[in-house]
Amino acid sequence: MSNLNLDPLHLEDLRKSGLSDGTIKDAGIYTVPRDQINKIFGWDIPIDSLLAFPYQGNGFVRYKLFPPYKKKEETRAQKYYQKPDTPPHLYFPPDFDRTAETILITEGEKKALKACQEGLNCFASGGIWNFAVKDGKGKSQLIDAFNSIEWVDRKVELVPDSDFHKKLEVKHAVYRLGTMLEQRGANVSVVCLPISESVGKLDDYLCKHSVDEFEKLKRVPLSHKLFSEAKKQEKNAEKQLEKQPEKKPIVEDVEPWETPVNGYELFKTLYDVIKKHVVLDHHSLVACTLWTILTYCYNSFRILPLLAISSPEKRCGKTTLLETLGGLANKPLLASSITPSAIFRTIEKCSPCLLIDEADTFIKDNDELRGILNSGHTTKSAFVIRTNTETLEPERFSTWGPKAVSLIGALPDTLSDRSIAIRMERKIVSERVKRVSLDFDEGHLVLRRMCQRWSNDNTESLKNAKPSMPETGNDRATDNWLPLICIADIAGQEWSEGSRNTMLAIEKVSANDTTTQILLKDIRIIFAASDKIFSKELVEKLIQIEDHLWGDWRRGKPITQSGLARLLKPFGIFSKTIRIDENTSKGYALEQFLDTFNRYLPTVPPIQSVTTSQPASVKDFIAFQSVTQEDDVTVVNRIKPKLVNDCDVVTVENTEKGVNRVLKTEKQGLVSLDIINSITLAGKNTQPIINVEEFLG
Repeated sequence: MSNLNLDPLHLEDLRKSGLSDGTIKDAGIYTVPRDQINKIFGWDIPIDSLLAFPYQGNGFVRYKLFPPYKKKEETRAQKYYQKPDTPPHLYFPPDFDRTAETILITEGEKKALKACQEGLNCFASGGIWNFAVKDGKGKSQLIDAFNSIEWVDRKVELVPDSDFHKKLEVKHAVYRLGTMLEQRGANVSVVCLPISESVGKLDDYLCKHSVDEFEKLKRVPLSHKLFSEAKKQEKNAEKQLEKQPEKKPIVEDVEPWETPVNGYELFKTLYDVIKKHVVLDHHSLVACTLWTILTYCYNSFRILPLLAISSPEKRCGKTTLLETLGGLANKPLLASSITPSAIFRTIEKCSPCLLIDEADTFIKDNDELRGILNSGHTTKSAFVIRTNTETLEPERFSTWGPKAVSLIGALPDTLSDRSIAIRMERKIVSERVKRVSLDFDEGHLVLRRMCQRWSNDNTESLKNAKPSMPETGNDRATDNWLPLICIADIAGQEWSEGSRNTMLAIEKVSANDTTTQILLKDIRIIFAASDKIFSKELVEKLIQIEDHLWGDWRRGKPITQSGLARLLKPFGIFSKTIRIDENTSKGYALEQFLDTFNRYLPTVPPIQSVTTSQPASVKDFIAFQSVTQEDDVTVVNRIKPKLVNDCDVVTVENTEKGVNRVLKTEKQGLVSLDIINSITLAGKNTQPIINVEEFLG
């Protein structure tokens, strides 16, 4: 009886190929835990189990499905799976010798393992065409893993399944691999397995025949008439390739403008072009203009913020904005869907400005993609490590480059924290914009050349800039805006002042709290009435808060006590047995939260703020109402929020715990001043966003 920890179906399948316990163990073959299957596929695939074949030395894994999965639109069931963003790999069994005089090549891991187990020196590809990739001109070339073997004068025997006699596609693949190895100096022949009732395969043959019998099988050279059809197909493919026009590069550099460029006029022109094609408020237009310039000079900075373009619904102009930026930014590359490996490989090769559209359809459930985008925020962390398939050595790929992402809804918290937020709304009938024409990019080539010249001329000034920054109470926001403010300062006073007002306006709107910050704020409000609370009661009060996410936490169901505990765990806050009056149960005490409140919840609002401006042209920058603080930061007048009508008598006092100041009303209810501080007014007659009475009652 086997001591391998494998699913019985998996073990039976491996036994059919004649694999011993020792071979299976040395190869590291394993059964994937059931709770990991859907994570591997990224969706709830209806299969029972998954068998994993790890590839030695490079971290790649290929999987066999039990049972095979057949999609409705496909005629054949899928037996094997590898992640779609991974390139082809070669499977080298543990006993394979790269220096041996003779090398066998087959298709499939089990066949190669069985051959090596019987003393034959064999490796495998993962499929009949999984030995080559296309180069930049569309021509096939062997994958890098072949470079680990010296092919000159090497005896190579290709061992396909016996159906290659009948299937032209298989015959063509065998012929292509053989000729590519011959071009490297190998002596190639093809082993003809006997045709059985179904299909003859190498592992099946070796289960019934000896190695001596295998050695006596017929070998044919690639010049054999057996491959005449494949030769014709290969020649036709080469002719078609010759007729194809040469592909343009993914992104194109532009030549700098011949003469120096006035920054103020350049920025104003960019502002006007964007405004002509999309409906945006004035501050968003300023931010997009400065970010466009940043795509040319981002190497002068330590921080590179993402441009996050969001809307509450579709048809709000996000794609149009990306197309407009694509005609103005440096080396733009617009994509509606992109894989993690495509991001870092494209950045490493081309250093483009990535403009990613419809990110809401794929980014939220893709941890790897979010991690790569996060890594590109700072120069020191802007890279990922992957194994080189040729040398099997770790290799570093850059993720440093400008990126704009558009989506419906909000970005994940970690990405939002690294972004300049542009909020778009659906235009109304009275708002008119010009359509982006087919020749938009070509028509703005001169403008792109001017941006490149301005960037080249101001590189050193940008590197050495140390601007005064508006105070927002958010260090990450300061980091994100610093490059844009540096750029604006060089363009003159009007852009300098306007950029700071824009920063304050956008951060006031875009500084959305994370889920845990919302939770802590809600808990702090609940604790205003008592310094102890049972877990059950705390959860009930959270669920009762309207317009917050606790009542619809997971698939329409409210948050539970265990869900609350998971959110508080990272802060070191755990439920404990507490007594309230004559009752004892699991709950929380206010003192457990004091340090966390102080660290993660600001006790005062930002000391600067701005009113929402109507769309305006750049010439109106200088007319902004502003004052100068001690640190030479220009700001506009603060908004003074109105108190709720029900609060007729208001006094300020300290709580016994000294947590924060509170308001005491006629109803003897307590509410944190942060509620009042968080009330913002969108217009003169707008009601407060938060109804204080709801929390007092």
